[in-house]
Amino acid sequence: MTWCVVLLSLLLVGCVHTDESQGFDTHTDGSQGFELWFTTNKDEKERAPIYFDNPLPTWLKGTLIRNGPGQFEMGKRKFLNAIDGYSKLSSWTFSGNGSAYFSTKFLRSESYKESRTNNNVAPFLTFGGVAPPFSDIEKADAVGHQLDNTNVNVFQYMDDDSPVFVAVSDVWKLYEFNSSLSTLGPVNAKHPVKEPADRIGFIDSMSCAHSLPEYGTSDTYFNFYSSLSLIPGIKHKLTLVRINSVNDRQVVAEWDTDKVAYMHSFGVTPNYVIFFIAPYFVNIEELLLHGSVGDGMDWFPKENTTVYIVNTKTRQTYNMNISTVMALHHINAFEFPDGKIAVDVAGHQDPFFSNVFKISNIYNVTSRAHSKYRTSVTRYIFDIKKNNYITQTWPDSDKYQCASTLEVPTINEHYRSKPYCFVYGSVFNFDGEDFAHIALVKKDVCGQKRDKALYIPNHYPTEAWFIPSPPGGATSEDDGYLATIFLDGTTKKSYIALIDPKNMTITHKAILPTVVPFNIHGRFFPDSV
Repeated sequence: MTWCVVLLSLLLVGCVHTDESQGFDTHTDGSQGFELWFTTNKDEKERAPIYFDNPLPTWLKGTLIRNGPGQFEMGKRKFLNAIDGYSKLSSWTFSGNGSAYFSTKFLRSESYKESRTNNNVAPFLTFGGVAPPFSDIEKADAVGHQLDNTNVNVFQYMDDDSPVFVAVSDVWKLYEFNSSLSTLGPVNAKHPVKEPADRIGFIDSMSCAHSLPEYGTSDTYFNFYSSLSLIPGIKHKLTLVRINSVNDRQVVAEWDTDKVAYMHSFGVTPNYVIFFIAPYFVNIEELLLHGSVGDGMDWFPKENTTVYIVNTKTRQTYNMNISTVMALHHINAFEFPDGKIAVDVAGHQDPFFSNVFKISNIYNVTSRAHSKYRTSVTRYIFDIKKNNYITQTWPDSDKYQCASTLEVPTINEHYRSKPYCFVYGSVFNFDGEDFAHIALVKKDVCGQKRDKALYIPNHYPTEAWFIPSPPGGATSEDDGYLATIFLDGTTKKSYIALIDPKNMTITHKAILPTVVPFNIHGRFFPDSV
């Protein structure tokens, strides 16, 4: 059976077992080679040529860069959670003349270099801890070093008058690297504060891996940082900042909070920045005791989620409580003509990610089958004048009844902070049989049931990034390609795939010269005209 015929048969399966999918059994296995996705690969490459099975469009010029864990142990010590693995950057460069190149290198962070020097996991703060565990002295060192392994996402900020690439995670610190993926060094920009004298006794390290562009600009971004107060009676702080360059940050707004919460993303509209503060709070005593972030967080399922809405023009801040939701990933946000604010999120009922990526779960088929969590693509519509909100969801099409449960969402970035229709994402454990059963989906949030899905047994896709067709060539929101990296668990090889978003079919495929381990986020950087 040819590749195209196999793919066509898979597309008919959808996300659930229906009459149309009878005869295709995803339960026989469908997870072969999954553990390889979370296995160390020390290979490094620079501009290795790769060859696609179909000619690339000439307009496709630029570089896709992704970030994620590439090494899960050092010496005799190993990480207990996969998301703690040492950062490994990978890139795919498209020249516009049909040629393409692949590079992959470890980020030379301070934690990585010290660990390599000593052939042991160095005492830096982790999310899930290590085995054998750090000693009490090492735990203290880890807390003092804080999180250093920026293995979550990549951006391009300005540095003086030139753009530079940066590797980021949910901390303030970041690392610069160049187009060849060579690490240039750490950046720990000065924290912008209203009153410097008031910051004594605060730890200002928590931030987020999803900066968002300020509407109407090309090179300024919004982000935030949380300030943990160590002085009893002094409240914690949350600060919204504007990033003008790698080292130039400005305070937009700042306010006191009773607790410090973990946030991985937020929303931006032309006039507002929106935060969902779920009841997942830092417990400083447990953090200091265990020396790991996961052990230093408390989840309060009976508490509401607090929403802060900041007017970026007037700096006025509004807040209201909503039903408990953990919005790990915001999808998009925009404003209606009547002034109401729409915020779309992939919402959860708990911080699921703290457990599903434990190595003990990843390597255990039974545990993976029980790694079930419920995501819901939900729109919150806020009326700040009346201080209330409503929610909206969209029924899935009959054929693809898991599209609303996607994670790691991406959109056509030309529609960022604007009304839009399509969100793309991954559905882990889409059939309830194995966390390794991952479908790529397209969800229609305009209510026309134009949902689509792609599932290939034993193939494991990363977050799919939307590369839009060039201006003048696009006639609809879904004109372009989704770019994703698959691991084929049967051949033990990785490949990059370009997918037609209109029907979720693979149109271009190139085998890579080495396996690309699971990676978390990335983005496409088009060449300057």
